[in-house]
Amino acid sequence: MKYFLFIFVLFLSKLVFANNWVLVSQTSQADVYLNMSSIKKIESNIFSVEQIMNFNKPIKDGLSSFNSLYAISEFDCASKQQKRTQITSYSQVNLQGKIISNKTYNENFKPIQENTAGSSVLKVVCR
Repeated sequence: MKYFLFIFVLFLSKLVFANNWVLVSQTSQADVYLNMSSIKKIESNIFSVEQIMNFNKPIKDGLSSFNSLYAISEFDCASKQQKRTQITSYSQVNLQGKIISNKTYNENFKPIQENTAGSSVLKVVCR
């Protein structure tokens, strides 16, 4: 009975904490995925979201290079701007391999250009 209860609790926790990653943009540089379950309202027009970017070619970062990154970004839906709050880069696609860097940012919002991966993310987050 304890074994059954353990399996049930484990299964339930997987459902509760499941991620809902959706491909929202494909460019010549990268595929961008959003965790739809992570979209959170911070203020009236500001939302945060988790993203994964898988790059088509390795991106140089000093002496190292990375092929994917996990980011948490904030989007201002009223002014169509974004800012990064955290980025972790990985040596392989799909957040696999060695962590190349892990940075937390405290930057200002920056405008999002039309017809970019950022504008695709903005449309999904702000709908």
